[in-house]
Amino acid sequence: MRIYGSAAISDLLNDFVAYRSLRPADPRLPALGDIRPGPVPRKGDIAYAEVVVEILRAARQLTQPSIALQRVLVIGDTQRSDGGAFETICAVTGWRGRCFICDEKPNESALMRQQGNVSYANAWQALHSFQATLEAEEFPIDAGTVVVLDIDKTLIGAKGRNHRLIDHARLMALRATVAATLGNAFDQQRFEQIYRELDQARYHPLTEDNQDNVAYLCVVIGGGVLDPDEPARLIANGDGFRKALDLVSARVLSINPALAIFHEQIARLVSEGDPTPFKAFRRREYLETGALLGCVDTASVEQLLAQEIVITSEVWQVAQEWAQHGALLFGLSDKPDEAALPAEDAAQTGALSLHHMRTHIVGV
Repeated sequence: MRIYGSAAISDLLNDFVAYRSLRPADPRLPALGDIRPGPVPRKGDIAYAEVVVEILRAARQLTQPSIALQRVLVIGDTQRSDGGAFETICAVTGWRGRCFICDEKPNESALMRQQGNVSYANAWQALHSFQATLEAEEFPIDAGTVVVLDIDKTLIGAKGRNHRLIDHARLMALRATVAATLGNAFDQQRFEQIYRELDQARYHPLTEDNQDNVAYLCVVIGGGVLDPDEPARLIANGDGFRKALDLVSARVLSINPALAIFHEQIARLVSEGDPTPFKAFRRREYLETGALLGCVDTASVEQLLAQEIVITSEVWQVAQEWAQHGALLFGLSDKPDEAALPAEDAAQTGALSLHHMRTHIVGV
C-alpha cells in the first residue's frame, strides 16, 4: 500500500452528497421534503430508493440536461444497506445495474465472487477487477450511468482496513455525551458494560439499530431510571423503543428528576419521527470524526491507517476514471446530518462539512 497525496471528498463529488436526511448538500437538488411527505426512510427501503432516484435524475439534469439515466453502479461495504439500496433502485427504475460490496480480509487471499448482479470481494483492490468485468460485459460507463458511492466505510474508512476509526469516533462521542448528561452520576466502567450489552444485534428490536437510541438507554440506565435487565425484558415481551420511553416517562420525575428535561426532548423528537433525537451526541460525533480526518502530518501507511480516517484510493481511482467517461458520481451516507455537517453558528465562522475536510488517500 502507498499514500496518494490528500484530498477532500468534495474534490471528487462536489456537493453531490446526501446524508441520512436525504437533503443533498447541493441546494439546487430536491430534498426528501420536496419529493414526498413522511419520515426519513432507511437505506434499502423502497421509499428511500424512490427519493434517491429523483435526486439522481435532478443531478443529471443539472450537469447533462439532455441525458437520461439508464444504468446504475453501487459501490459499498454492506449487503443489507448498500446491496438493498442497489436492488431497490433497480426495482424502482428498471435500470440495468451492477453492485460491488467489499469487506476487506487482509489475512485471506484476494477473491471476488458474483451473485446475480452483485459482486462480493474481500479486498478493495478487487474493484479494479470489477471494473474489468464491466468492460468485458460491455456495461457502458458514460453519461447515462450513475455511480452511487457509499461514503462511510467505503469512500472513506474502508471496511476491513480503516473503518474502526469511524466506529471509534462515534463511541468517543457517545461516551462523552452520556458522561455530560449524567454529570457526577457517570460511571465509566458501568457505562462500558451497559453499552457493550446494548450494542448487539439481539437488541435491535428495541434499539432499532440506532445509536441514538442506544445512547439514550445508556443514560436512563446509568441514571437509575431503568434497570439494566429491563431492555432484555422489553424484547422478551415484544416491546419496542417507544415502550421504553413510556416507562421512563412514568418514572423519571420520581427517580431522577435531573433527567426529566433530557428525556422529554428525546421523547418529543421521537414522536415527531426524527431518526436522530439525541442531537448533542451526534454533534459531538461530528467533532470527533472531523478530528480524525487529515490529522496526521507525516507518517507511514500503517500509522495513517491506525490514526486517521483516510480516503480509499481504489474507490477514488475508479470513480475518477468513470467520471472521465461521463458518468454521474453521487455519494450517499447513513450518517446523520448532525454528525456530518457543522451547526449553523459554526458554519458561519468557517467550520466545514465532513466531505469538505481534507485527508490522505491510501490504498494499493
